[in-house]
Amino acid sequence: MKDGNLKNFLQQNKTLPWKERLWLLNSFLKGLETIHSKGFIHRDLHPGNLMITEARKNLKFTRLGDLGLCRPVNEIVSSRTYGVLPYIAPEEKYHLYDPELAIAIFNGDRPKIYKGTPQCYVELMEKCWHNNPSERPSAETIYDISERWVLDLTYNETTENALMFLNADQEMQNIDSESLYNETAYSETHLISKPLMQHSFAIHESISKFDINKYI
Repeated sequence: MKDGNLKNFLQQNKTLPWKERLWLLNSFLKGLETIHSKGFIHRDLHPGNLMITEARKNLKFTRLGDLGLCRPVNEIVSSRTYGVLPYIAPEEKYHLYDPELAIAIFNGDRPKIYKGTPQCYVELMEKCWHNNPSERPSAETIYDISERWVLDLTYNETTENALMFLNADQEMQNIDSESLYNETAYSETHLISKPLMQHSFAIHESISKFDINKYI
């Protein structure tokens, strides 16, 4: 696909209007919802596996790629963790990394929210990384929310949320594009999914070096 994956596409289109970003989110969620409705789990979601395609002229969509680890829910071995380290749920990282990172996550350490992100979108992001997994919205719920945002931006730009996105578009034009999303999030070498049980051997060594007094 000429536009590549989501990671590269967003790096190359830093001022992409929010309506188009929501189209990408919405189409991704529709695919994820379809997989879940069939009783499957993808197990390898990250920006490198979300491919950008053009379904209609100037209208791009996201398609789920790399289904190699996709399995029926009842075939998942619960004792094994698969995935790409930066995109694993926080509770999984607790036993894959050192205790200091676990404490940081427990104290609210989360991915960076960039300047100009609409507040309604920020609130949805924060729900998605809630400390309690049962409190996180499902793919279906997020799809319904993003669909409503797209409809508002298409047919009713006077709603509160639509105005947030439109104002964010204007603010984006006034920010130096070089300062937008200028972090090198993760290199391609880190976007490789693999079983992560092999990392657990470091737990005992990390715990032995952990100084709880720094956090009291």
